[in-house]
Amino acid sequence: MHEYVAQHYREGRLSALADALGYDASYLGAYIKRETARTFKQLVKEEWMRHASRMLRSSQEPIYEIAQSVGISNLTQFYRRFHEYAGMTPQEYRTSPPR
Repeated sequence: MHEYVAQHYREGRLSALADALGYDASYLGAYIKRETARTFKQLVKEEWMRHASRMLRSSQEPIYEIAQSVGISNLTQFYRRFHEYAGMTPQEYRTSPPR
């Protein structure tokens, strides 16, 4: 399940994961919530931010292109979500020493 989310995070559809695994989407959503204490959407958003943080560290690609490449077209929304994830802006993250 985690592997599927990591590979298909851009689509972010629970129904696609349920179909791939052969489960009902409602059942799978409840199972994910029970086992991870997070919703499927939260798992997808975390995957977006993991990919974005790797890209920020490993490239000089503009931040708006990184946002688009992880599936977030609204730059303000990307900044807000990234700040919630990392506790700093994407630019601050890019220039800060790795932890």
